Amino acid sequence: MLGTDTRAYTDLCRLLARVRHWGATEVFEGDEPVSAYHAREMAWCAPWQLNSFGECRFRFSYGVFPRCSLCPLFDRERAIRDLLGENPLPPVVIEIAYGPRLQALLDEESLSRESWEVPDFPPREWEEPPSADPSG
Repeated sequence: MLGTDTRAYTDLCRLLARVRHWGATEVFEGDEPVSAYHAREMAWCAPWQLNSFGECRFRFSYGVFPRCSLCPLFDRERAIRDLLGENPLPPVVIEIAYGPRLQALLDEESLSRESWEVPDFPPREWEEPPSADPSG
C-alpha cells in the first residue's frame, strides 16, 4: 500500500508518533506483528530517501537495520552486495590544516632563535612604579 508515495509514509509516521504511548497499539505487516518503533523509523526514513534519490540508497555496509526489513523500498540484492563489500563506504579522510598564525610560528625563516629566549629578570622599564597621575 505504501509504494513510492512520500505522503503515505509521512502520514504513517505522524500516526505512529501520535499513538506511540497507547498501551494497545499494535502494528502488523500482513499477519505478522512488527515493532511500532521500527515501523515509525521506516516511515520517517523512506520519504527522505524518496525525496532525495527517488529510491532507497541507504548503504548496508554495517548491516540491515530492523526498520529496513519492514520497508517496501528495501532491495535485498543490493543489501547483500553491500554486505559482501561490493559497494564499500568511502574511507574517512581527516585533514588538519594549520591556520596562518600557527603557520607563521612554525615557519623557521620568520622567527629567529633569539625571539624564543626568555630573560632571567624582567627589564628595568617594567620595574618602574606606575605614575599616580592618570594622564601619564
